[in-house]
Amino acid sequence: MTITEFLLARIAEDEAVAMHAGKPGRSWRAATREAGDSYMPGVEVVGRDYPMIDVWDDDQGASVYQTSHIARHDPARVQAECTFKRWLIGTYSGTREAYVMFRAIASVYSEHPDYREEWAA
Repeated sequence: MTITEFLLARIAEDEAVAMHAGKPGRSWRAATREAGDSYMPGVEVVGRDYPMIDVWDDDQGASVYQTSHIARHDPARVQAECTFKRWLIGTYSGTREAYVMFRAIASVYSEHPDYREEWAA
């Protein structure tokens, strides 16, 4: 597997998950629970048309920064990033800069079993 094939496969995986996680034109937001709620205190991530999801970190409610991070990486943003990464690959394939740039992008997926250490940026 080449680094380009590896990247295109990971981008396709990211895009597929994002497409199933949200609906076009709908964005996620982060919100805190209201005082007096019968639920455990914490912060929740709300996806429209989906049940509310509590986010917990080591048995403690997630911080507003953690849930804001999740909401900022909603499906629409992930899909836009996939489109951009494909554009980069298509534009720079075959250039001198390509391998260095592709190694940097691949490093994001370094935990994937198909990642090769020789690609380390």
